[in-house]
Amino acid sequence: MLILSGYQKFVDFLASTTNFDVYLNQKVKKVIWKEGESDVVCASGITVSAKNVVMALPIGVLKAKGI
Repeated sequence: MLILSGYQKFVDFLASTTNFDVYLNQKVKKVIWKEGESDVVCASGITVSAKNVVMALPIGVLKAKGI
């Protein structure tokens, strides 16, 4: 899939064609990974357990080594 108009269309596509939850604007405090399962702990108190996790962050955060 080639995305030409931003990531929102990609998120919309995933949300409409798959059977999983999409969490937006969540600050992740910790990711606990073990083979076959991940737990994502968010600052808001939400903890999500999943087999697969996709996280996206602004390029500025990566460049600043803010994670």
